Amino acid sequence: MERSLSRNRWNIVSVLLLSCIAHLAIAQSTFNNKYRFQDSLATIYGGITVIDTFFYTSGVTLSSTLPITNRGLITKFTLDGEKVWERRYGDSILTTEPGARNTLLIPTHDGNFALSGVNQNGISPFNSFLLKCDATTGDPIFYETFDSNLPNTNLISNGLVEYDDGSFLIASGEDFKDVVLIKTDQFGNEVWRRTYGNNENNETPTHLIKTTDNKVIVYTISINGVCDDPDYARRLWVFEIDNVGDITWEYWSSSEILLGANQAIETSDGGAVLCGIEVLREWHGPPVNYTCPSKAYICKIDDSQSLEWEQTMGYLGITSFSDAVELENGNIVAVGSNTLDFQPDSTQSIGWLVKFNQNGDVLWTRNFTKLFPWIGKWHRFFDIKPVNDGGFLISGTIEDSWLSSSTVGQWGWVIRTDSSGCVNPGCQISTSLDHFEETDEESEIKIFPNPATSGLKIDLPIASNPLTIIIYSVLGEKMLQKTFPVSQKQFEIDVSSWPSGQYFVALRDKVQMVSSGKFSVLH
Repeated sequence: MERSLSRNRWNIVSVLLLSCIAHLAIAQSTFNNKYRFQDSLATIYGGITVIDTFFYTSGVTLSSTLPITNRGLITKFTLDGEKVWERRYGDSILTTEPGARNTLLIPTHDGNFALSGVNQNGISPFNSFLLKCDATTGDPIFYETFDSNLPNTNLISNGLVEYDDGSFLIASGEDFKDVVLIKTDQFGNEVWRRTYGNNENNETPTHLIKTTDNKVIVYTISINGVCDDPDYARRLWVFEIDNVGDITWEYWSSSEILLGANQAIETSDGGAVLCGIEVLREWHGPPVNYTCPSKAYICKIDDSQSLEWEQTMGYLGITSFSDAVELENGNIVAVGSNTLDFQPDSTQSIGWLVKFNQNGDVLWTRNFTKLFPWIGKWHRFFDIKPVNDGGFLISGTIEDSWLSSSTVGQWGWVIRTDSSGCVNPGCQISTSLDHFEETDEESEIKIFPNPATSGLKIDLPIASNPLTIIIYSVLGEKMLQKTFPVSQKQFEIDVSSWPSGQYFVALRDKVQMVSSGKFSVLH
């Protein structure tokens, strides 16, 4: 009798749980979409912002006709991911590139939006721009550019805030040597500019935060040398300025940890969360893929700039956190990209979503792809914004670097998840904290049984050349690689010793990807 009652209680709980998941699926819209501007070779989405019932992405599109140029791109979407309009800025001579982080695309107090970035006229040095647009139509309200005061010097925007009176402050890097802050009026006209920096180091601003008393905190990376230099140093430099640009306080991180903050967000307790990279000292060698191999770094500091908690995560490679949001309960959700194959020169990465509690403990991670299999493909998240239903909007880019692939190119990428970080509702029921979500866009291999407990079979397609099968775990570990003769039609695998979880299959011939699939092992 007790056993029967217990079983009935479990059945009731199961029904209620499934009902809750179904209710959330209806209430919370989700999607995983890639976009490319018409007739373009490449599209990148960087910043994202939400205004009323729409969201906007800033980015860059590369033209497919001569002369090939980069042009700034703003796209307006409904909250369901439907594109409303696209606007390109710049022409065949003028190159306009909005910055890749959300500090450069901001909603304004009057219901419109502003963005900053860099542009170049012909072969002249880069200069910074400030563009304000009508949120309904995308039409420019004003467009102003700012040159460096030094000859033949680039001025590259990396931060933007709006003051309460509608004026703006732009943070730029002057040839990656000094920080230049430019204050404008509400129409984009320059009011003052100040230069900050240490002559011995290269300083680059990464983010601005306006405080409640109308001051601004500037987050900066200070670098001395390159990563194969024994004396290489990479530190965080944080300082606050008043309304005329005078520094009221400043903070330097320890030189023992090689940090770089891509982004900073103000927290409800007056502190901040910084997210970016930590370059690891165990790496001894030249930069790889134009950067120093790193892991993702995130920390929380209080209102006196004292460290509360920190985490270094991910695989060594080009792994980083790019932005974060604070939830009402003080938890933090961060986005970025994680390199996948344990090698510093990896050619593949996934979009990464990680939730932390108030003490910095990891509550869950979500991994995302759009192109599958993700071998040879870059998936990067740049920005995240909360949605009023508790979910998240995330922007980024996807790049297929395999020239033999039918999907070669670069796309803007936008994901909307529910409050559990899921595109597919119910992913939080997964037994693993490290859940993987993807969307297949290649023809799938037939795999059975799925899920498997001890053994499974994979049907091989008809082929004129020998086929190679590669199987990866959800963490990117290569579990198996085997080549088959043309005559073989089926392959059996013993997975009894494999950990429970999801696995991804890629099938290639000598030239290109033939097919792909996925299966689960359940013990």
